[in-house]
Amino acid sequence: MNEYPAGGILMTLAQIPADVKGTFEFYLCPEEGNTQQEECLIRIPLQLADGSGTQFRMEKIQKEDSYQIPLMLPDEVTCDDCVLQWRVVSEICQDASDCDIVDEIFCADVNIREVK
Repeated sequence: MNEYPAGGILMTLAQIPADVKGTFEFYLCPEEGNTQQEECLIRIPLQLADGSGTQFRMEKIQKEDSYQIPLMLPDEVTCDDCVLQWRVVSEICQDASDCDIVDEIFCADVNIREVK
């Protein structure tokens, strides 16, 4: 399991295609044993470490590659078995008038420990 300090930075790695519009959003569910309930999975939106908000916009990516997206973990949250959820909402267009919205959700287990 991945372990991170409370209030620290969690580095995520995302494969991002070039010229795609959309966003990555990240959430933390700190309630152990309650991770399958949707209201828990979207409980704590995580801020981007650069202070630009809670959504990483794919439009700013110029070439297809893997990119690190640093996230700030809350100071007050610790847990042995949290769930990190990331939501990818993308707009896939064949041409200017033919676009589909794709909404995907992924999860990973993380451990957040108290900083001593």
